[in-house]
Amino acid sequence: ADHPVGVCRKSYLMHGNSGLAQSGALSGRFQRRLMANDRRMLRVPISPLCVGSIQLDKATSHYLVDVHRARAGTEFVAFDAEAALQASACVVVANSRAAICRVDTGETATAVPSHRSALVQAISKGTRIDQVVRDATALDVTEIWVVATQHSAAPNATEMGGRLERWRKIAVESARQCERGNIPRIHGLIGFEDALQQLSSITGPRLVLS
Repeated sequence: ADHPVGVCRKSYLMHGNSGLAQSGALSGRFQRRLMANDRRMLRVPISPLCVGSIQLDKATSHYLVDVHRARAGTEFVAFDAEAALQASACVVVANSRAAICRVDTGETATAVPSHRSALVQAISKGTRIDQVVRDATALDVTEIWVVATQHSAAPNATEMGGRLERWRKIAVESARQCERGNIPRIHGLIGFEDALQQLSSITGPRLVLS
């Protein structure tokens, strides 16, 4: 049965039963992240991630070579947050516009949520949802549903497509920073009632947040 614990206007958070039962595992993960030393290996998002030599795009090359001063031989962890994969990798050619790296045998990422949780968030103007996506990723939310409400100004299809792509990139960057192995699936734009109907299979507590 559902157990509502609060009321509010903006965000609606739903957790599966297993999420509460295994909350100790989530806390343990955060503790491990906090206890990691400052010299932990660099994590670099690469998608799609495959074994062998990969030429990186300009943004990733700049991040590796200019921001982190990577040189030929620099080792790092490559991860594909959308496929939940990770692998050890090494810089072969340190070019700030088109770096080349070698990716070894990959494996399934282990730092992924052990529960299903969905965040239903009303669409808003500007970049407010950028922060919602960033924080929800760090908090192990597995689904983000961006919904239209009675008083929201819904963007057109082209603008919405651009926002979804920006939110995906923000989620990947947040996953890199918090060492999460995957990113939440972002849905939008959908009506509030329709979103709740599609999420009706979640039978755990439902939290309405202000």
